[in-house]
Amino acid sequence: MNFEEAARRIHLGRSIAFFGAGFSRDAKNHQGRSLADAADLALELSQAAGEEEELPLRLAAQIYESRKCEPGIRNLIREFYRAAEVSTGQLHIASLPWAQIYTTNYDDVIEECRRREGTSVNSVTVLDRPRDLAGYTNIAHLHGYVERISDADWESAFALTDRQYAADILTHSGWPERFRSDAAYADAIFFFGYSLSDLDIARLLYRDPSLRAKTFFVIGESAGRATELTVEPYGTVVPRNIEDVATIFPVADAAEAARPTPFLASLVEQELAVAESAPTREQVTDFLVKGQVESKLIIRDLVNGSHDYYVAREAISEATRLLDAGPMRVLFHSRLGEGKTTALIEFEHYCLAEGRRVLVFNGDPDGLPHDVNYLASLGSADQQKIVVIFEHCFSFSRQIKHLLERFPLLSVILTTRSGALQTRIGDLNEAFGDDFRIFDIDGIGDQEAPEFDDILYANGLWGPRQGDRTEERLRYIERECKSNLATLLVHVCRSSDLFERIKREFVGLDKQPPDIKRSVLAALSAAHSGVKLNVAQLCEVVQSDLFKYGANQANEIVREFVDFAHQQVSVRSPAFAQAVLQDVVPDHVILEHVPGLLVRLDRLRENSAAYDDLFKGLMRFGFIENIITNPDKERKLVAYFEAIRASGVGLNNPQFWLQYAIACMSFEDYRNAADHFATAFGLASRRGGYDPYQIENHYAKFLLRSRLNSNYWDDYFDAFAKANDILQRQVRNFQEGFYPYRVASNYLDYVEAHHSKFSADQLERVADWCAQILAVSESAPPAVRRSIYWSRARKTLQAARDIISEVQPRARRIPAA
Repeated sequence: MNFEEAARRIHLGRSIAFFGAGFSRDAKNHQGRSLADAADLALELSQAAGEEEELPLRLAAQIYESRKCEPGIRNLIREFYRAAEVSTGQLHIASLPWAQIYTTNYDDVIEECRRREGTSVNSVTVLDRPRDLAGYTNIAHLHGYVERISDADWESAFALTDRQYAADILTHSGWPERFRSDAAYADAIFFFGYSLSDLDIARLLYRDPSLRAKTFFVIGESAGRATELTVEPYGTVVPRNIEDVATIFPVADAAEAARPTPFLASLVEQELAVAESAPTREQVTDFLVKGQVESKLIIRDLVNGSHDYYVAREAISEATRLLDAGPMRVLFHSRLGEGKTTALIEFEHYCLAEGRRVLVFNGDPDGLPHDVNYLASLGSADQQKIVVIFEHCFSFSRQIKHLLERFPLLSVILTTRSGALQTRIGDLNEAFGDDFRIFDIDGIGDQEAPEFDDILYANGLWGPRQGDRTEERLRYIERECKSNLATLLVHVCRSSDLFERIKREFVGLDKQPPDIKRSVLAALSAAHSGVKLNVAQLCEVVQSDLFKYGANQANEIVREFVDFAHQQVSVRSPAFAQAVLQDVVPDHVILEHVPGLLVRLDRLRENSAAYDDLFKGLMRFGFIENIITNPDKERKLVAYFEAIRASGVGLNNPQFWLQYAIACMSFEDYRNAADHFATAFGLASRRGGYDPYQIENHYAKFLLRSRLNSNYWDDYFDAFAKANDILQRQVRNFQEGFYPYRVASNYLDYVEAHHSKFSADQLERVADWCAQILAVSESAPPAVRRSIYWSRARKTLQAARDIISEVQPRARRIPAA
């Protein structure tokens, strides 16, 4: 795409503009001086400060301000950088329908042009959070803005004096990441009036070949060779003046202007494609060991009724009964590694076979406004045929709710981890409505187990169990793996010849650039957390652009761990990631690198919700506990959470202190756990609107387990009463929740251990508490009543009542529930 073609596409509204100092050169301030003439301003500041020679602008401004020259520098900036006259070319270019506008200019030339043309003006600085401004065309002043030059903004949002440049405000603002994200999705990127002083801005793009082809630098006819050579690696150089290139951009009603049409940006349409031949052993191994899914092979098995590659899931078969029942509202959930993603492909196949269109959300909410426009352009009959799929649904509940309200005829399919559902199921109705059917994909069903065994046996993936009888292998799946697919796949990973090669190749990463090893660890950690990253996001997390180049993506050692397809990072198997992190990556490497990733993610998520799930995932106790090995596991767990605390990331985060408390409870360090719970409650109380549901639930468990497994406290009844008060409140206020029932299962152990320490009245109260939870449990929703936690709690609560009945005096026996 050349410059002229890119300019013709401007009215599609998908291009971004960056305005440098040269763009403002033809504008005049109220004193009739050019706004871009920094040399004039530098000379004026130098002379006023009593310097004998002219200093660079940033040094001149620093000395002028420090010597308290009059007028004050802020007043001088206001006088110098307010536009009174603008040129025709500036007026036209600034008022074009840009998707986003960025500038390092302090002046208001862009705003003045857009106001005169009646175009929207929404000016922001680095003090504004990018994630709060999604959906608007923003004019982002990266070095400060003349109309927002207050005492606060001067020190924290301006880059003029040497001191302000040294503070590097922009780097920590979130706007560089937003700029790169906008650039990735833009049709074209135009730099107007670029100069050598803007070199750091060009570097924000990295030297990405995919961006270079659509980036254009308008540097002016008089720009020197140095400027041309500087920008050439980042895009096409256009040595023409603003007034000249303005004529190339068509007006809105021009015949040559490309017309905007609705399009899909964040929703990706799926196709029905069947593999022509059976899978090879290598394809099966890559699927089961590394999670590299070939959907065509899944479809082949479904069409042929075979299981050479994939085992059809019983829950999906049940869900397909809804296909003829109007707009579907379905939520699939499972634990990590139980096959939600591949089960979705199975469900997509049945939808496509029924003549529906399937659109899958790619995880980037910034493009959804375009998708809404596209869906709105369709008639009701076409909308009824569309199935929209959102994975990790609770991360995008606001967007999903808006879509459901706007387009009730669409079928919407959601997925989430069972752990997230257990935590958030109380919010399910509020987030998505009360008509969702919930399907559990956890576990290997009785009909599925022999088919999984067939695939493993046929491809020699059983390792040392390959020679066992079929009955023994099926017994292993049921008893040793507890019919858990993720556990079975971890076993498969460790038994495969491919995994032995991976152990050797990991050592080879030490000979690669350090950023490559860090990137591989980040990708594996994300996969183990159940989070998918695209290439741009991975580069942001590790602060390196190495994987934006084909050579590094094709690196044979790297591809043993990470695959790249369509700019996506593919370490899709949590089982593979867990096995590698646990068996291959030394613990000290994890402890050294992962806390640093959390520090980076904490800053990234301030500006983009796309990083929230990975941040939370890496902070969870379950993440680190599953990959840190014995011996000395307790010390390593403490070291992990201490590293996070020392980084400052967790200091004001109630969830961090909760996870630290859970870690302490895991090795029965209840005294430190008590301190961490107190910190978590204290921080939660100072956050407006923060729901301490999870903290309270785990604290109830702490109260019970700490009095069972230690002698540090002797308040046995009072602790029980506090725990019960929390659970009674939760089963009533959060009737959909699993968590209170899981903790209530501890009542039996507690009664067995401590009933002799309770008075008769106290025993009666405990029996009554058990009866109350049993009564409330009867009205729990079906999704809760189907859970093992609900049935186990009811059994143990009744058993606790039976014990109390036996130990109470005969005249005061507790009646049966």
